[in-house]
Amino acid sequence: ANVRFPVPDDITVKQATEKCGDQAQLSCCNKATYAGDVTDIDEGILAGTLKNLIGGGSGSEGLGLFNQCSKLDLQIPIIAIAVQDLVNQKCKQNIACCQNSPSDASGSLIGL
Repeated sequence: ANVRFPVPDDITVKQATEKCGDQAQLSCCNKATYAGDVTDIDEGILAGTLKNLIGGGSGSEGLGLFNQCSKLDLQIPIIAIAVQDLVNQKCKQNIACCQNSPSDASGSLIGL
């Protein structure tokens, strides 16, 4: 797996979920694409907007785009910390905090 930012072996799903906060969902993503140090879009409505928006420039990690993601849900452990509750046991790919979206596309032509 091409993991850009590995998670320490002893981090639990609960700890990782807390790092994401209440506005994001802990997810395991099969694919991750990172832009270089600076992201420039020179066409359309986003022309020039991303260059400094996320701290682009020297030393930045660039923009990460994740897809093929599945949620990592917090489960109540029966014992203190079960091996299966460690993030690295649940996900061998990229871990991401994905924005929670209350939107629903059911019944919409856009959601086809």
